[in-house]
Amino acid sequence: AYVVFEASLIGIFSFFFQNFMQSQLGIHIHWIIPALLMLTVNAILTYFDVNLTAKVLGVFLVTEIVMLALGALAVLVKGGGPQGFAVAETINPIGAFSPAAGIAGASAGLGLFFAFWSWVGFESTAMYGEESRNPKKIIPRATMLSVLGVGLFYV
Repeated sequence: AYVVFEASLIGIFSFFFQNFMQSQLGIHIHWIIPALLMLTVNAILTYFDVNLTAKVLGVFLVTEIVMLALGALAVLVKGGGPQGFAVAETINPIGAFSPAAGIAGASAGLGLFFAFWSWVGFESTAMYGEESRNPKKIIPRATMLSVLGVGLFYV
């Protein structure tokens, strides 16, 4: 799973980096440049120190949660899309949340990507077993709490 997701992350990072540089700075760069940049940063973080990598990941995790929470809050306060927050579509079986709408077109692949990606990493609590005082008690509890926490957050 991690090999596949690393490739997809490099692709999506390259796309958004290229898009940001074009739209905000007017600079067009080839997608391979941000891809190589990401691979280089990953290699440096992997090579030097796991504690540094954990701190960097912690910052990005907090940033991700804050950004997702702000996006959800903005939709609740301002409304989603041009028509606002469409509660009627959630009741209508032919609306946006019908099974047929979820498996049609590019949205199916994107939905599967986010569904799989939201669960990658929950098992990383086992890597820190040596660091804890009582790994047989703490690691299963931390894993269960992370699965429940991620599940509730993404729902």
